[in-house]
Amino acid sequence: MCDVYDIQWIGESSLHKNYDQFYRFYQQVWAQPHAYIVMNARRCFNLNHVYMKVHAAAGNRVANADRMMSNNALLLCAGSIAGSFRTHGHFPSILIVDDLVLHGRGISKLLADLEELIIGELCDSGGEMDPDERHYIRRSLASAIDIFTFAANRQPLLIGDIYLRNLQWETSLYTREIRSLSQQISSFLQKADVPNTSYVLSCHVPSAPQPQKGWLSQPWSYRGVRQTVFFYQTPWSNFLPTVRLRKPYGAQNRSGMWLTSLTLLGKLTGQVLSDACRRVEEVLPGDRFNGVRDILQKRHPILQRQRAQFLSFLLSAVYLKKFLDGLGIPFEIASSDLDKIARNFGCGIKAELTELITSVPLMIEIHEVLKAALSSGAAPFMEELSKEGAAGESREAVNIFLEDYFYEIGMTSERSAYEVISSNRLTGRQDLSSVPMEELLRWKMPRLHWGQRRKSGTQKKLSSMLAMMDNGLMAMNFECDPASGNVYSSLKAGELATFSIPRRLHLFIPALALVEQDSWRLETEPEEAVRQFILSLPEPAEDSPQGKREAAALAFLKTQGSDFVNLLYECGQTLAGWDIDLVTTDDWLEEDGEESYLTFVRREAGRQDFYLNLARRFLNR
Repeated sequence: MCDVYDIQWIGESSLHKNYDQFYRFYQQVWAQPHAYIVMNARRCFNLNHVYMKVHAAAGNRVANADRMMSNNALLLCAGSIAGSFRTHGHFPSILIVDDLVLHGRGISKLLADLEELIIGELCDSGGEMDPDERHYIRRSLASAIDIFTFAANRQPLLIGDIYLRNLQWETSLYTREIRSLSQQISSFLQKADVPNTSYVLSCHVPSAPQPQKGWLSQPWSYRGVRQTVFFYQTPWSNFLPTVRLRKPYGAQNRSGMWLTSLTLLGKLTGQVLSDACRRVEEVLPGDRFNGVRDILQKRHPILQRQRAQFLSFLLSAVYLKKFLDGLGIPFEIASSDLDKIARNFGCGIKAELTELITSVPLMIEIHEVLKAALSSGAAPFMEELSKEGAAGESREAVNIFLEDYFYEIGMTSERSAYEVISSNRLTGRQDLSSVPMEELLRWKMPRLHWGQRRKSGTQKKLSSMLAMMDNGLMAMNFECDPASGNVYSSLKAGELATFSIPRRLHLFIPALALVEQDSWRLETEPEEAVRQFILSLPEPAEDSPQGKREAAALAFLKTQGSDFVNLLYECGQTLAGWDIDLVTTDDWLEEDGEESYLTFVRREAGRQDFYLNLARRFLNR
């Protein structure tokens, strides 16, 4: 991670006044007396990690640091929480913390999962709990839980009333304000070199490495950030080690490169996953790894994500060391990295993790048993990823295709949330915001409103996914299919996935919002007025790279504009809700030109004014 001076510089340039306000927010959180202080992964959890580093660098002690964990770790603690209730007749106090609450989907799912796990623990002999007793347990749990967020949406939320009454916030914002702040937070975390995934290891290397034996490389760029993804050529085909290498962001006196290790797992049956966990458990010596054993022994379907995360963590450590060995660099993991990873798996296991991944003979043995356990049920797409010769579409085409796809599933989730909120009733726990990684890598997906199926090299698809994951557009995790018990890698559309199309159309959004708001002048409905205005727009000149991009965006708007507008209204959104500053330094870097950032901003603002003037003439015709 950046040093604290760079963090402050990046934070103030990205978050502006909110940088200090977030610091005060986390200081309040650290001082809370709750038995469990839970940070919702990923963004809130990662922000906490950054501010803890800043706080410690100033010579301050973080109060209650031993009680802080991620939402993943809280679910692993469900047995202890239920045991406390059985012993004392009440639940220990729990504080759930989030940075922003737009709809409350993440918190709502966490609470539902926690309820299910605790009720399962409290059922005698695995039987069904009496409905009255279940209601009593739920109310008792709700009375023990407080929810604290930096900013909450002023609109209705999906959090159930029994928990909603315990929600507190630093500030309440309108949806468009939350979107603007969300963009700032994601930019800050990306530039502070914080891995988006909560269970991976990172380290700093002094220079870009030369190609190494056994590793294939794929250069990539997304929104101005350039990185190289290295794939390890494995003779087996149900897991794939990757290492991402990128240049740290901007500030003075920055040198070297940043490495992040992540091992991808193919689809695993419940039996294969349990067998792999059992084999790892068998090679752990003595009784020094009881916390690790507890993770490996979890059997409930809800907790298979954490077991798969832990196996990925172990393999990622193995292959990060292998990569560094090839460079002749010692395998040294930052203490803060292990702090963060330990909080993702539960309190008090940092010492176990440190001993585990720094014991070379033990890690060699774990590597061998995992290779054996995960060699069954081969996934052909994993084998393809580790082969030479990726072919297919250009980087830009792959990036656009994935942006379109994740916009679609992100907006599907938005539409589902809007329907639930507007009907004032919960309709179950169906999550519409994720897709199996294997399905996406194979392009087995429905045709999109504004895209066609394209073929591309599997490595290119995955390189784009990893870049978008670092950018906050998506998250990579594991899910368990309740029907089959299979565990698979999933890609979840992050909140920034819904920014993709508005950002692409940022030159036109203020003008479209004006037509929407003043459609009464034309005595027509807002949707129809917007469609008529889109069709009236003139073709821009294509005498420069910027002109060509603008022409492409306008062509997209004219051909797919109705779908874009329809979907917004189906989700309860408006164009005015997207009239925010969608242009960032990432867009300037993506231009890859020689003009200054100020010149870039002036040019973009000038083009927005041009379309605003067209909108005014259209409304006053």
